Amino acid sequence: MNESYEIEKEALLVERARIRKLLLGVGHPHEDDQYDFDASSEETDLEFPDESDRASEIEDFSSRVILEGELEKRLLEVKDALHALDIGTYGKCMICDVVIPKERLSANPAALTCILHANVGRERSSQL
Repeated sequence: MNESYEIEKEALLVERARIRKLLLGVGHPHEDDQYDFDASSEETDLEFPDESDRASEIEDFSSRVILEGELEKRLLEVKDALHALDIGTYGKCMICDVVIPKERLSANPAALTCILHANVGRERSSQL
């Protein structure tokens, strides 16, 4: 690994830990995949909740599902960036092989594409 990316690697490791902590607050990990989480609902002690309580629980669960999905997506981006560091491709656009500017990596250490191809990278990751 290129020594000039030590700061980015540390930022990615901190980000990975932060995201995992947030994910544990809204869900639980799959036993066989540490990067795959399922949203969970908060347990209620109401034996027969009324309609407004049920609506609140559904709304809360829906919010957890959305948040879980966004956090999981970011966790996978961080995972991919750490993998790129390990195999020596970090810092180069995965589309055009151009060096990603240090300013972009400082702003988003998980960036694997140059600005020109940022949307292409997002489209690819959403298809995975």
